[in-house]
Amino acid sequence: MQQNFISSQQQIVAQDAANVVKNFVQNKIVILETSSKFSNLSSATSEQLKLNLEKLLGKEISFRQLLIFDMVGGVQMKTSRLSSFEPSQLEKAINYDFLPYVQKGNIYISPVYIDNNTSEPLVAILVPIQNTFGESLGSLAAEVNLKFMWDLVGNIKIGKNGLAYVVDKKGNLLAYGDISRVLAGENLSNLHEVARFVNGEHTTEGSVTSNGIGNLKVVTSHVALEIPDWAVVVELPIHEAYEPLKDIIKASVVIAIASLGVVTIASVYLSKRITNPLIKLRDASVAISKGHWDTKIDILTHDEIGDLAKTFNDMATKLSGYYVELEKKVEERTVELEQAKKDLEEKLMELERMNKLMVGRELVMTELKKELKELKAGV
Repeated sequence: MQQNFISSQQQIVAQDAANVVKNFVQNKIVILETSSKFSNLSSATSEQLKLNLEKLLGKEISFRQLLIFDMVGGVQMKTSRLSSFEPSQLEKAINYDFLPYVQKGNIYISPVYIDNNTSEPLVAILVPIQNTFGESLGSLAAEVNLKFMWDLVGNIKIGKNGLAYVVDKKGNLLAYGDISRVLAGENLSNLHEVARFVNGEHTTEGSVTSNGIGNLKVVTSHVALEIPDWAVVVELPIHEAYEPLKDIIKASVVIAIASLGVVTIASVYLSKRITNPLIKLRDASVAISKGHWDTKIDILTHDEIGDLAKTFNDMATKLSGYYVELEKKVEERTVELEQAKKDLEEKLMELERMNKLMVGRELVMTELKKELKELKAGV
């Protein structure tokens, strides 16, 4: 997954760099095609042809020479920035290989060749010259100095310390920030990524880690241009290539920690939200058990705990009512018992008084009986 992420990022960078180089070449092709169609090259006189070529050479500084070939490859007209004493390498470089291409109305781009005097890389681009019926009448050729591509490649930003360079199908270095290595005609086919291009391997393997052009470990990939048959190779120091991944990991860790903090806070909040009402219920139960019948629970949540609190308050209200009614009945019963006790005490006193009267009566009767007996005895 990590390798896929880095490969996708590297491939995007490589494609952007390839587009820069491809646009350079395509721009030259468009200029030549436009000139072949709108400069009357098929019907102009020799003077007009020469004037048109000189104007075109003056406008495009990357063109070293311009030539017009006939149907069989013979030179009809030529204009050049070179001294008349300098031999031209263009004709030898194309060696009539272009004829089958331009005769079919196609573009031809030669292999890159090196200037014998300046060691600068050159390439020939030929476009067909056709009449209004699309019939091939010859070709317009431009020898392009690729040193003007060096600045483009050198200005391509590949991260902070990355780089890009261009190689041909043989692995020869065509453009690179260190011009001396280009002028030396260095071949880079010993590098893994360049060898992949030379051997026709596609980029399905993605970015790889290998030694780069600076003999350092890099993450590298390439994009083949197809037209021309070159490739743009991009390299990024391995520590820098993995930097975005490290940032993502760091961000993930921060997010994980933040999420853990949020979950913890939420857990504490929810715990308090759940336990606090339960604690209130417990305390209220204890208070009621001690006789505080007017105890109420102040819980306003609209959930099961809120329903439980409402039920508890209703129960406490009923218990309080029952207790008040019970106290009233006890009080009434106590009054009744007190009155009954008082009535009983009065009856007991009355019985005691009557008992005393009865005892006194019996004593009187006993005395009377005694006196009567004595009277009888005296008679």
